[in-house]
Order: sequence, then structure tokens, then C-alpha cells
Amino acid sequence: MFTRCNLVTFHGPVVTSLADASEETKLSLYRNLTTDSNLEIKLSGGRTIKPGVAAGEICGGNLTMLCHLVGTPFAPDFKNKILFLEDRGEAPYRIDRMLVHMDLAGCFNGISGIILGAFEECGPIEDVIKIILEFFEKYPVPILAGFDAGHGSHNLTIPLGIKATLDADRHSLIYHRAATTEGRGQRTEGRGQRADDRGQNSEWGMRNERKRGWKVEKLKAEMKRKRPRDRRQMAEWGIVELINGA
Repeated sequence: MFTRCNLVTFHGPVVTSLADASEETKLSLYRNLTTDSNLEIKLSGGRTIKPGVAAGEICGGNLTMLCHLVGTPFAPDFKNKILFLEDRGEAPYRIDRMLVHMDLAGCFNGISGIILGAFEECGPIEDVIKIILEFFEKYPVPILAGFDAGHGSHNLTIPLGIKATLDADRHSLIYHRAATTEGRGQRTEGRGQRADDRGQNSEWGMRNERKRGWKVEKLKAEMKRKRPRDRRQMAEWGIVELINGA
């Protein structure tokens, strides 16, 4: 949604899981959807994998899904952004393979930082963190682990598509605005994009109009060859009115 429509989205619990979700999970979702204040996440159980501070839009999500999007029009651009990663049921060697695949595709060029969510049923978490640390060692970016976001019993909501500041040393992620309000820069950017969309829609409209005109001309030619009884049938179907109104 964000890649194609520039809309803020939420990585969080699905509707079918809310009935059994923890109170912390429900509160996190509610807070993200209703507050008009800047969101701030401070991890009591956070873990600094690589120290440092970085700022950028939050993007990412499930590692397997992101890997499968590589090479498609829906693959997000991670440049100058803070990458959020989580997964479930993937062995450490598969996580390593997916990271290598995305790296070879240039996905991580220019990233600003990394936050790690839950890796449920992916083997010992120490093995996963070791793979990620070794893999991103060549990237001069801060990495913070410990976000209860993914597929666990605690599934905190993470807004995607909003700028935030990551402080791996202080175990914090501070958003620059609320998820459901529009900042000044966002409005300006949105207007420009909507103008582009209008131009694209106009072009599509012209194409559809030409296509519709071609279909009408074809119907007119076909109608001339029809017998009076068939023409009456076409009138009952509304085709004649369609042609006359073209």
C-alpha cells in the first residue's frame, strides 16, 4: 500500500487474532489508530546489536514476504529508511539465504537503520541475531532488537511510512508525527502525487474512451447486419440506448 499509494500502513495484529490478543497488543493498536501525538516506543527489554542513532521512514515487515517481492513492482525502496524485520517458522539458514538474496539485489543499499521484531519458531534467537549482526556488519547503521512485533502473543503495532528517529543505545524509536494525522510536508508531497495521479487517470480515461468508442462502432456495424427481431432484442438489453448515447 505504501509503495504504490504512499499511504501510511500498520504492521500489527490481524482482526481474527484480536479476540485472543493480549491487552498490551490491543492497547498498542488502539493507541496507534487514535492518538494525535507523536508516537514513542521505548523498549524495556531492548537489545543494542549495533550502536548509533538514525532517522528515516519506517518500512519493512515480514522478511519472507519482502524477499518474495524482490523484482516485482511492489518491492519497497529501503534507501534512507529504517528497516523493520520479523518472521516466523524460518530456520536460521533460510533467514541467511533471504538476506543474501536481497543484498545481491541491492535492497539494502543506503538503509539508515534496522529494527528487529520477533522471530518466532526460527530457532534460538541468539543464532538469528548472530546471522543478522554478521550480515549487516558491513553496513554502518544502528540495529536495535527486542520489538514484540510479528507473530507472537504480544504483537505491538508498528506504523510504516512515517519518519522516526531510532536510538539503538537508548532502546527507543520516536516517530516525528502521529500515524493518523498529516504533516505539512506530507500534505505538500501528497498534493504533488495526487496531481500526478490525476494526469495518469486522465490518460487512462482517454484510453478507455477510445476503447469504448471502438466497441460502440463495432456494435453499430453488427446491428446493421441484424434482423429486426434481433434489433428489438438488443433494445431490450439496453445496447441500443448505449449506442445512441455514445
